[in-house]
This record gives sequence, C-alpha cells and structure tokens, in this order.
Amino acid sequence: MQNAHLRMGTLTFVKQTRDTVTDVTVHLNQLVAEHPVPSGPAAAIHLASVFGGDVEIGAVAAAAHEGFKFQIKAPGLAVLGTLGEDPVLYRSSLQVPGRKRPVRHLILVSKTLFETTFGANKEALIKHLLTTKAGAPPTERDLNILIGKNVTAGRIVVGVTFSKPGGWTSWPPHEHAAMLEEAYLYIDMPAPSWGLQLVY
Repeated sequence: MQNAHLRMGTLTFVKQTRDTVTDVTVHLNQLVAEHPVPSGPAAAIHLASVFGGDVEIGAVAAAAHEGFKFQIKAPGLAVLGTLGEDPVLYRSSLQVPGRKRPVRHLILVSKTLFETTFGANKEALIKHLLTTKAGAPPTERDLNILIGKNVTAGRIVVGVTFSKPGGWTSWPPHEHAAMLEEAYLYIDMPAPSWGLQLVY
C-alpha cells in the first residue's frame, strides 16, 4: 500500500472576504455525488469522507454548514459541488504511530441521503420505501422494499421484513428465481428468537 495517498482525491473550498482569503484543502477518500448537468448548477454531493488536521477539518465542517461549494479533484474527476442545506456530519480521530497529533476524520452526508436511513424522517422513509403488509397470523409481516420498482435494477430486490414474535416470514413456501436473485440476512433476533432458512 505504498503511496496509497496518491490515489486519494482532494476537497477544497475557498472563502474570500474583503480582507482575507481562506483556502483549505483536505484529503478525500470516499465520494458519492451526482454528475452536474452541463451549464447547470453545482453537483449534488451526498457523501464525502475526508482527512486532515484540526484546523482544516474544522474549517470544512463550518463551510459545509454554511452551504459553501467544494472543489473536488481525483484521478479522472474534477467537480464543483455542494451538500445542500442541513448536512449531517460525523467526526472521528485516528492516532497514527509516530505522529504527535491524531488525524481528524470527517464524514459529510447530505440531508437527502441521511433521510433515506431508517427512522431519520418518517415522511422521507415512506417516500423512499415501498411498504405493505402480507399474510395473516401466524405469517403476518411488514414488507419494506428498499430497492424495487422505485429503482431501475434488472435482477435484484432489497427489502427488510418485520414479523411478529413466533411468526413465519416466508410461509407458504415460494420463490422468485425466474426473475430475481435471493439472499437472506437475519438481524435483531435476541434470544430466545431464532431463524431458519429452508431452500428447496
């Protein structure tokens, strides 16, 4: 992994007042953004993960809250974008051996992306999910489709199913192999709950 930093991009913002110019650049290692329309407004940035010192990360956090545009450069990419109003910020620190001060890490998330997470905003959740009820006791369940008719996808559906304690989530037996791939992950099942997957 020598010279891994050379594969990273940079995130820069410039603020000019009457007497001063603030020019801050930090390392960028993750980016989710929409390509800007030619001659249109700045690109919509939905997620940016950046590293830097105390001052630089503090300045970037303040600039994000103030709605400044960021210049993003990476191999094969140059974009001017903004996170929009009310971004959500997550901060952390990394202690690097041989370095006196920790490296500061900042993840910037747009309000648009944040509101697609469970429980963040009920109205946004309803807007981004396809929710239905299926079955009757003991197979009654709430189906929450994350990727379905709302997203252009050829062979995948992603969803979360909530069942009542002691209930079945896939009964009677059925399959979708004619059009979809299937994989299952069981979560939020404290003892004595358990899961069983039967494949035929």
